[in-house]
Amino acid sequence: MSLLSDPGAIAELRDEWEGAGRMRARMMRHVRGAFARLPQPGLAHVVYNLPVLLAFDVLEQALAQIQRQTGFPSASGSLGHLMEGAKDAIPWIDYPALLAGKNRRNEIAHDGKLHTCEVCLADIENVEKQLHAWNILQGDIRDPDNYDVGN
Repeated sequence: MSLLSDPGAIAELRDEWEGAGRMRARMMRHVRGAFARLPQPGLAHVVYNLPVLLAFDVLEQALAQIQRQTGFPSASGSLGHLMEGAKDAIPWIDYPALLAGKNRRNEIAHDGKLHTCEVCLADIENVEKQLHAWNILQGDIRDPDNYDVGN
């Protein structure tokens, strides 16, 4: 059972996640193609930071919807406050990992700090697992190669 009962909100969150997944898949495809013969680890890491922002935006939207529905306390609508307010109010798979990921997301968004592709992919995966646990996303967790990214 989903923490959200509004089918429209769930559909919107699934669409947002699909966009984040496509962005991650595109980045991975471009990095593999562009750097297959020429190692550029610094540049390769850069492209993974944008999907982190998108993934945590979906988490923030999901928490805002859950907060409206359940009324858990939150000092504001920011991701940090929503997570803090929801910490003991709703079930989490790995709250500390998501909190650390949220902090890295803030470093990317506010300080321009870039994280390695391995860290970024782990943070995205943690968000995806949490959204699945809340039944906002359904089905199997998809490998990035399974997203339709077009040309």
